[in-house]
Amino acid sequence: MIGATSGFILAYLRLPQLRQIYALQAREFSRIGVDKTFEDLQQSLRQIRKQGYCSSRGEVTPGVIGIAAPVFDSENTVIGSLTMTVAEAGISERRQRQMVEHVSFSASVLTNSLRQHNPE
Repeated sequence: MIGATSGFILAYLRLPQLRQIYALQAREFSRIGVDKTFEDLQQSLRQIRKQGYCSSRGEVTPGVIGIAAPVFDSENTVIGSLTMTVAEAGISERRQRQMVEHVSFSASVLTNSLRQHNPE
């Protein structure tokens, strides 16, 4: 698995960009245990887009949970993400679900705010 913020960056890249990154870094993807093939990577990224958030446990920093949700512009292009990182110790599945809800909600509020201040 990759870090939560990186997951969203990859999940919303155009296919040619993603292919290029994978071709240049296939060994690194395999080393960190992300995906063995490009098709596996695409499937993982589709799942991230479908669920609307990305979470990771210790992939970037051992002992830390990362939760990220996308921030979109007025053209529905991902321009960033809102990410929360917390120490993994003592975080229950219930608490993690609450954090996902809070991060996702906050990212949608930020998206809506950016859209309102950027008339088309």
